[in-house]
Amino acid sequence: MVGGLRRDQVAIDEAARVRYLGYWQAVNASTGQLFDFERGLPEGLVYDTEPACRALVTARQLDAASAWTLLKLIQQAFYTEGADVTQASVLVQLAEQAGIPRIEFAEAFDSQAMQEATAADFTWVQDLGIAGFPTLLAERDGQLALLTNGYKPLEVLAPLLVDEVLLHDGDAALKVMDNFLPADWQTAAGYIVLMLLLTLLLRSSGLIFNVLQARLFARLSKDIVYRIRMRLIERLKRISLGEYESLGSGTVTTHLVTDLDTLDKFVGETISRFLVAVLTLVGTSAILIWMHWQLALLILLFNPLVIYATVLLGKKVKHLKKLENDSTSRFTQALTETLEAIQEVRAGNRQGYFLGSLGGRAREVRDYAVASQWKSDASNRASGLLFQFGIDVFRAAAMLTVLFSDLSIGQMLAVFSYLWFMIGPVEQLLSLQYAFYAAGGALTRINELLARKDEPQYDGRVDPFKGRDTVGIEVRGLTFGYGEEPVLDRLDLSIGPG
Repeated sequence: MVGGLRRDQVAIDEAARVRYLGYWQAVNASTGQLFDFERGLPEGLVYDTEPACRALVTARQLDAASAWTLLKLIQQAFYTEGADVTQASVLVQLAEQAGIPRIEFAEAFDSQAMQEATAADFTWVQDLGIAGFPTLLAERDGQLALLTNGYKPLEVLAPLLVDEVLLHDGDAALKVMDNFLPADWQTAAGYIVLMLLLTLLLRSSGLIFNVLQARLFARLSKDIVYRIRMRLIERLKRISLGEYESLGSGTVTTHLVTDLDTLDKFVGETISRFLVAVLTLVGTSAILIWMHWQLALLILLFNPLVIYATVLLGKKVKHLKKLENDSTSRFTQALTETLEAIQEVRAGNRQGYFLGSLGGRAREVRDYAVASQWKSDASNRASGLLFQFGIDVFRAAAMLTVLFSDLSIGQMLAVFSYLWFMIGPVEQLLSLQYAFYAAGGALTRINELLARKDEPQYDGRVDPFKGRDTVGIEVRGLTFGYGEEPVLDRLDLSIGPG
């Protein structure tokens, strides 16, 4: 059945082209569908999917086996070749490529019967309340069951197909929903509406919890950074001038800004993701244990080994990140000192030497950053590959479990789905170590600043003014300015003797 995704009546403008390009990018990320992002939608396109849908209905009537071939050709022509599939001539050509006689297809495509059949498909889809494409329904004994509303990966879809089509045991959810629906509403439309409401409720709850989580950790991270920054500022009041001169203003600025920003991101983002990933894994683990505790233990015992191996890889990258941060600090210090003395440098015609030295520092930053970035990425990819190896082992173990235990095929495919669902949280946990090492390095540098020596304080044993005549200072009506801009206007100042 076709549903009619777009029914525009006017040509799309540039803003709509940009908006649809964003949709394409999202679809490509989730499904792997190929798109021509550079070309985009055809110029002057009136985005109406009715002609393409009518072409599929026509193919379904003339040669049902060719309908899927035509569907693939239409998508390829529109998304990757920039063809305007709202034009009948383009659709006729594609139908001929699919093996449907050109003249026969063209006559049927333009007929009133095909227009009415296409409209009937649209009405049937709208009556069921279907809002996402593609949607997959299962029919048994005249009843429709919703399997997916919108695109779902095969790992998620396979268990539903097995239970519904092969095992004929897909009505468990319907029985539960019957407890909440009156008898008149226990139809396909009623089930879809109830599931839609439940989905909206869960998504709304997820949004609320995400906002609360972001607000909580944002306040926590900003407060922590504020307290550390104030402590550093207070420390600067007492730090030895010799220590300060050896550090340089650029290094101190790096500690107060860059290092604290690293800590801010770690507390506000990384720890938040860590908690969500851990809770997700706990919930998934509980379901796996409930389904088959032996297989679940194999999965849960292998994951710590993967994490341990990636931690070892991450420690090798930690040293490179420290070198990158140190080189950035040295560059910042040299840049600050050069800019502070730029007038003297230019007056002495020494800009070539000092700015050339800055160029050397910049190359050092580049080299360390390149080494840190690609080796961190390689380590991260190696961690992901190791986890993928584990997924393959788990799948093989699940198949063997079906052979030698009471685990059903549907449950095995459900285990595959949960393994796929666990990839995201586990990969987040694996990547968190690099943020942890970066935050640890920043915290170490901040502690080094706090550990610097204080300026010695000497007791005042001699009063230089004792027994001597002192004078006061008094100013009356002092006025001063630069050109037409006044700075002081009739200032009165009095400083008493002593």
